[in-house]
Amino acid sequence: MNKIIIILLFIIPYFFQAQNLAVNLVNQNEFLTPGKVQTLVFKITNPFSKDILVTPKVTLPKGWILAAAPYELDLAANETKIYLAAIQVPINTSKGKDSIHLIINDKTNAILYSQDFALMVSQVQRITLDVISTPSYVKAGD
Repeated sequence: MNKIIIILLFIIPYFFQAQNLAVNLVNQNEFLTPGKVQTLVFKITNPFSKDILVTPKVTLPKGWILAAAPYELDLAANETKIYLAAIQVPINTSKGKDSIHLIINDKTNAILYSQDFALMVSQVQRITLDVISTPSYVKAGD
């Protein structure tokens, strides 16, 4: 009986540690405009009872560029912080859904969180200006 109690005392903390980080992409429903740098806003919550140092890594579709260097977040127990990822969507990206992948590692490089997020890319409005008529002379100085 004592062995069972001792084993349970060692196993129970692992059940509490099995919680995952809570991550929410705040601006997931917004349209991304090709050719512009835009910021993705992630809300990351630490449900653990201890402080952790995490390193988020965003994997983008082919041709997309991460416009700012990734950085580490120091999350206290039960704390929520915002992580900003600036990305540039290429001008030739077609309208529709694309997905990014977010991986969050701790300081030992163990994966604490991994998820795909779907993003909507808006259509590029291409406008061409043509001259209809021009005068045959140029008036100089006044």
